[in-house]
Amino acid sequence: MPARPTPVPRRRRQHAAAFAVAVLCAGLLGGCGFTDATERVYTPANGANENPAETEVAVLGAVIVSTTPGSGSFVATISNKSTEEPVSLNAVAGTDEDASVAAGQFVALPVAPTAFINLADTGGIPVTGDLAAGDFVRLNLGFDNGDRITINVPVVANAGDFAGLDGPAPATESAHEESDESGH
Repeated sequence: MPARPTPVPRRRRQHAAAFAVAVLCAGLLGGCGFTDATERVYTPANGANENPAETEVAVLGAVIVSTTPGSGSFVATISNKSTEEPVSLNAVAGTDEDASVAAGQFVALPVAPTAFINLADTGGIPVTGDLAAGDFVRLNLGFDNGDRITINVPVVANAGDFAGLDGPAPATESAHEESDESGH
């Protein structure tokens, strides 16, 4: 008569099952790192953000709004992180391959301590150069406290959310069609 297998104690089976579940979970969760895209700050918006820890200034929602190729208006929110000193944006210029992009004349824009200014509220800063809607332009922003920020800014059309930020928004095709149908 063959020998009967020795029964495995119940507790040993429970430990083996728990171990198997732990190994399975470790394998599934092992792919979830802490530097994945889901762990990074992300602002779903058209504008670019730059908030270097070593500067007293943050640039938020930066875009160039363009009605016609070759010109536009730089708009962004400039935030002063200093609790004691005001800061002013006093220079905007293209860098590297975007060196042809230059700002027109503008008055230095002071920002009080722990405050911000939205350039869209002031009409933006005029820029000209090799740019058109859909491009990205690398800009250097200079501040009176010595801070410099380089930011890759998208160029957007003077339409939709950005309508009117680079002069009057151009008429759309649907507006022309509606006026033609009404006889005006």
